[in-house]
Parts: sequence; structure tokens; C-alpha cells
Amino acid sequence: MISTAKTNRFIKREKRRAKRKKATFYIFILLIIGGLIYLFIFSPVFRIKKINISGNQKVSSEEIISTLKYKNIFLITKNSIKKQLTKKFPEILDLKLSKNLFKGELHIRLVERETVGILCAKDKCFYFDKDGIIFGFASDINGGMITLVKDYSDKNYNLGDKVFDKNLIDNILSIKDELASEIDLGVSSFDIDVYPVEELRVVTNESWYILFNLKNNIKSQLLALKAALNEKIQNRSTLQYIDLRIENRIYYK
Repeated sequence: MISTAKTNRFIKREKRRAKRKKATFYIFILLIIGGLIYLFIFSPVFRIKKINISGNQKVSSEEIISTLKYKNIFLITKNSIKKQLTKKFPEILDLKLSKNLFKGELHIRLVERETVGILCAKDKCFYFDKDGIIFGFASDINGGMITLVKDYSDKNYNLGDKVFDKNLIDNILSIKDELASEIDLGVSSFDIDVYPVEELRVVTNESWYILFNLKNNIKSQLLALKAALNEKIQNRSTLQYIDLRIENRIYYK
């Protein structure tokens, strides 16, 4: 019979051997993980070698590339690039990112904001898009194809600010289109005096203006305006203003 002492020594040896094997296995796994981390993150194998930019008209490719500080192609994501670029370049709305891992190339296709109009306040003018975001400096352009909004509220603006809500932009564009198509009347500017914007002064290209109440139905006010111009105010050369702000009432001078 095997003595109890010998049995205990055998069991202890087996336990030590099992521990050594487990430790060796863990070290082996750690070496593999460390090697992979080095390969994918620190080694030059997956370093970014080339960045291709497309879709940009307002921001130069050189400015964009100089802004991106990433070196490893695995560490760069669409969200990280978008956050970095849109913070510095408000002109950028969105982007698409693709990678060529083996060549170390990034392909970034930009989607830039489209100009809906120009906002002028104090001594500065800005382009704004359909979301009401101002994204670039502009020149003061009176009339023409571009929609011009003049702000007399003494409010300060910075690039990237959301200045108008969708409802206000829709009203401005609707008024401009209806005046052109239904009355053959051009707009020089849309004037704002206070915030929140509840009233809108529309300066026509004939030098008289129209006062709209944005809390009431714009379509009804435009129909009333058309009726007044057709039936009551046939000579617009001496006209100074038309006030549509009170429902079912039209005042003019």
C-alpha cells in the first residue's frame, strides 16, 4: 500500500505542475495579446499613409488633413473624425469614411451644408442652411436669388450657432416663393426686430414693406395680400406698407 505521506507529496507535485502549466498558458496568451496590440496600434504596418478627401468645396483638403492628428488606421472612426471636423469647420454637415487597411489609406467623402440664405446682424453677415445653422461669413447682398435676413435685435452670433428654427425658415421661403409666383413681387430682405420672432417685416424690391404675423396662418395672410393688391391697391408706386398682422384686417398706407 502506498503511504499517506507519499500520496500527499504526489498530489502536491501535480498541483504545482498544474499551476506552472496554467501560468505558462497565461503568459503565452499575454504575449500574443501584447504582440497583436503592438502590431495593430504601435507598429508602422497599419500607420495611415494617405488621406483622400472628396466632396469638399467650402473647405480645402489641406486644412482638413492638417486638422486630423490620427496616426493609426484602426484608432480612427467616423464619429471621431466628424466630431473633430465639424467643431472646427461648421461648413461640414456629415461625412462618409472608408479604409484600405493594407495600403494604409483613408477615404473621407464630405457632405457640406447648403446655403439657404444670408443673415446680417450688426456689422457681420453669415450663410445659414435649412437647419438654421450659420456656417460661414458672407457679404451683404440686397435682393436677388439669395434670401437675405436682417436682424436688428442687437443679438450676437457665432459660427455654428443655430439661429432659426425650421418653422421660421419654412415661413420665410414660403412667403418669398408666393410673392414671386402669385404677385410677381420680389423681396429685398426679411427684417427681424426682436426674439422670439413673432412678426416679420418683408421689404419688397419696390421699396415698400409687408408686416406678417407668424402666429397666424401665413397662407391666409398671403391670400389677403393678393386680394388687396388686385382690388384695392392698384397703384403701388406710392405705397409705403401693408400690415397683415391682425386677422381679417388689412391696413396700408
